[in-house]
Amino acid sequence: LIGSVLLMDEPFNKTLPVWRFLIGFSLTTIAFPVGRNVVLGVFGNVLGPVNQGRWMGIIIAVSALPRVIGPFLALKTLEL
Repeated sequence: LIGSVLLMDEPFNKTLPVWRFLIGFSLTTIAFPVGRNVVLGVFGNVLGPVNQGRWMGIIIAVSALPRVIGPFLALKTLEL
């Protein structure tokens, strides 16, 4: 959350300082894999003794969709 807040532009300032970008990007890059692994671990414990491979595959595939579709939607938004 802190990394994302550092990457946001201020309302009246159109530039993002380099130091804020570097710190925000670093925090986000470090926190994402840690958070994802914790969520997958909890999800595996909640599933119990069922076929976890299928469900883990589904959750990874669903989480990949925004990373595939997101850039196209962002490009369309910028073209408006």
